[in-house]
Amino acid sequence: MLVDDGQIIVLGGLIGDDNSSIIQKVPLPGGLPFIGDFFKYQFCASNRTNLMIFLRPTVIPDN
Repeated sequence: MLVDDGQIIVLGGLIGDDNSSIIQKVPLPGGLPFIGDFFKYQFCASNRTNLMIFLRPTVIPDN
């Protein structure tokens, strides 16, 4: 990689991708075969983690 003095380089990538599903239901009616879906609540969540590194090279002149 070639960059000029003082330019910014960005290195990045996906570290993690988590998916979760939570089902909550009323104890007795939630377990019934056909009408149990009316007493259930399902929640799905997605979480992504990205890593980004910013580098700014600086050339120090020789004396």
